[in-house]
Amino acid sequence: MNRRQLPPLPLEEVLQDLARQMFESASGFEIPVSLLRTPLRQQLTPAVLSILAEQKVLARRLWDDCRVGFTHRRFGEYLVASKVSPVDADLLLPNLTREGLWRDTIILL
Repeated sequence: MNRRQLPPLPLEEVLQDLARQMFESASGFEIPVSLLRTPLRQQLTPAVLSILAEQKVLARRLWDDCRVGFTHRRFGEYLVASKVSPVDADLLLPNLTREGLWRDTIILL
């Protein structure tokens, strides 16, 4: 089987940045590629998006705009939580753990 290869890029950082931008936007669990900040938009080329979709990391939906999201909400939650700075943690974590939605992710970290 001939598998397509991702170009060399810091994949974990790219996915963390994507998750953070989704978290900060009002888009919810998906975000239009056009709303991504420029450096990330340049890294997530159509070829990279296609490979990540084939590998079941991202789900790509084509409506009016190419929208991307993680195949499972916990992927995004983990990536956001793993990159939280100490200053952000003081602000975010008490609220997130109270809501219960992020509780499993925070416990894993």
